[in-house]
Amino acid sequence: FIDLDRFKTINDSLGHNVGDELLKQVSRCLQSVLIAEDTVARLGGDEFVIIINDIGFNNNEAVTNVECIAQKISTHFEKPFAVLGHDLHTSPSIGVTFFPDKEDTEEDFIRQADNAMYLAKKMGRNTLRFFDPSLQYAADKWLDIENALRIAVKEKQFELYYQPQLNAQNGCSSAEALIRWNRPKVGMISPDDFIPICETTGLIVELGSWVILEACQQLARWQAKGHDLVTRIAVNVSPKQFRHESFESVVISALESTAISPESLELEITESLLLEDVHEVSVKMVRLRKYGIHFSIDDFGTGYSSLSYIKRLPIHKIKIDQTFVRDLSTDEDDACIVESTIAMAIKMNLAVIAEGVETKEQEALLNTFGCHDYQGYLYSKPLPAKKFIKIVEKLNAAYGNADIPK
Repeated sequence: FIDLDRFKTINDSLGHNVGDELLKQVSRCLQSVLIAEDTVARLGGDEFVIIINDIGFNNNEAVTNVECIAQKISTHFEKPFAVLGHDLHTSPSIGVTFFPDKEDTEEDFIRQADNAMYLAKKMGRNTLRFFDPSLQYAADKWLDIENALRIAVKEKQFELYYQPQLNAQNGCSSAEALIRWNRPKVGMISPDDFIPICETTGLIVELGSWVILEACQQLARWQAKGHDLVTRIAVNVSPKQFRHESFESVVISALESTAISPESLELEITESLLLEDVHEVSVKMVRLRKYGIHFSIDDFGTGYSSLSYIKRLPIHKIKIDQTFVRDLSTDEDDACIVESTIAMAIKMNLAVIAEGVETKEQEALLNTFGCHDYQGYLYSKPLPAKKFIKIVEKLNAAYGNADIPK
């Protein structure tokens, strides 16, 4: 439920013609934020109602998505509306309710959202409130983390941890860099809590650039100290980060400033990146691949439905998602998916690695299927750089030169 702040003042002082035209522009603004399956309606005056379908699988996801949509709406209101020779400033006070599994009427839902909107007005206008206190708590937590994140990105409060990627025959020669945030006075914040907010707010672009540079610098530091066991670092790249116009220059600059080999950097992209404009993605990947950088598909099998991109894009490696590996020994369907994926990768001359390996039984099955590269808690949890090298030495002593076929 959306109410325009200061609309009555504008309407009374400049006249109904100006007010009507402002309402039309706001209507177009709200429509531009939504997709075809959603509904936006004007109830009367300056009051609008939006109905959004498929907002999420659970409350946390729904709250995050609502925050994202609300932020997009608010962004449109940051610039003045040009109305009949006037530059008019207004803002949205937004109240939200979810459709629960109970026998509330349509009027009940509108009343709940309306009540939440009035609470937003009381909180100072130009904000969002939820009708459900528990959802409001989640939204307040979201806003608190967002505000803290903006400071954290500016002050570089983050640290990279490294998880070994093991080959059953040759030991550990690569690692995945994983970001960690030790928030001052609070402690460690889960990436599941702050990465979605970085994605929504766009902070992921700046944060992702720092991750790439820091990973390259760490590999250079290891090499300078004679730790030549690790020869490649894998870094996750978000779709928004990849599509940003500065992405290529950020990657190349990080490699050149650290003087590490481009072959040492592996960029992990998700299948969701390929849902829009595969051609543009392909062009950018080809340019970076010619430079020497490797690409892998992370969380393979959990997103994009078509496999055609595998032959179209310069992909070096496929990562089998841990959701398939977790029940590998107990679920025949998961075992079939994993075995088929490995066979396909081998036929297409692609490297394949399984993530989320936690038991020897999983490792043995993967080995039987033809996958000899693993990552997971069976070998090590993600560790700070100083502790990581010691684990690599232990893993190489245990796995190096094992009698496993390539």
